[in-house]
Amino acid sequence: MTVKVGGKPGPQKTFYKGFDIRRVLVGLGIGVAPTFIAGPDIKRGKLVRVLPEYTIPLLGAYVVYPRTRFLSRRARCFIDFLVARFGHHPHWDNFESSS
Repeated sequence: MTVKVGGKPGPQKTFYKGFDIRRVLVGLGIGVAPTFIAGPDIKRGKLVRVLPEYTIPLLGAYVVYPRTRFLSRRARCFIDFLVARFGHHPHWDNFESSS
C-alpha cells in the first residue's frame, strides 16, 4: 500500500487528539488515536488502519469508593452501568464487526 502525504515533514505533536485526526483526515500523515475517536471514520472508510498488529498500552479506569461493609444500591447500580458500558469490549469498538 502506498500512502501519499503532504505538509511539513517530520513528527508533529499536539495535545488535542481531535486535531491529530483532522490532520490525518486531510492527508497530512498517519496518527495514533483511540477507537472511540477514530472508529466512526474507519467505519465510513475515511480512515484506514495501517498497523493493526501494533497496539498501545491500555489505560485502566477505576471506581473508588469508601470502604464500608455494605455498598449502597445507587453506587452498585452505577458501578454495574460503568462495567456494562465501558467493560472489556467497549461499544465504540463495534465498528470493526459491522464493516
